[in-house]
Amino acid sequence: LRNLAAPRNLSLVEVAASPFRLRQQIALPRRARALRLDLYHSPYYLIPYAMPCPAVVTIHDLIPYLYPESLPNPRLSGVFAAAIRLALRRAAWVIADAESTRADLVRVMRADAARVTAIPLAADAAFRPAPPEAVAALRARLGLGAPYLLYLGINKPHKNLPRLIEAWAALPADLRAGRQLILAGREDPRYPQARELATRLGLGGEVRFLGAVAGDDMPALYSGALGFVFPSVYEGFGLPVLEAFRLGTPVACSQ
Repeated sequence: LRNLAAPRNLSLVEVAASPFRLRQQIALPRRARALRLDLYHSPYYLIPYAMPCPAVVTIHDLIPYLYPESLPNPRLSGVFAAAIRLALRRAAWVIADAESTRADLVRVMRADAARVTAIPLAADAAFRPAPPEAVAALRARLGLGAPYLLYLGINKPHKNLPRLIEAWAALPADLRAGRQLILAGREDPRYPQARELATRLGLGGEVRFLGAVAGDDMPALYSGALGFVFPSVYEGFGLPVLEAFRLGTPVACSQ
């Protein structure tokens, strides 16, 4: 909420109800009636199903259904699919982040194509080229002495990180010499495959796992990279690609 502007026609109303709790199904419709809302927009697929006004829902992707291994329990994939179908049935209109997600909703979830609009995302205005001194300070703080290629994101299976490490290992030694592959972003401990592969291939000095990076550090991290690599096999949108573009960092990504 700290990034929201505060014009006179904007009011922030706090509701103590998590999307994953039954309480949301009671608290939000009650608050909507009290506020006499004309329209409710849910930026998440779990929406209140008894709203007293029309609802719009944004569905970002179908990763939990198409890649159930990305869930804490793969059997929850069916629950996710049921929640998506309920949202599609309840919503007066549906927003998807990309044409590919819109096509998936129509093809996989049998959504009414006439009620789904793709509205692409954009990189935040904070993503602008960092000055050389900011890049140098970040590299010194994180110990990034060598020129590096960058991946930024989580380590879930659809991100395809073991294939990225295999590709790095397949490069001629003279191309890898004096350079590093940096994998930054929050790591889910359930998926150690990329780390294990880097160790097994003896790439400990060339492939570095940076972990979660503060948002304020991301522009300098992108700006200091030789290039940004994004080998995902599926994305709802793939916002890091646009962030790298905005910073002028060369990008190699999957189709």
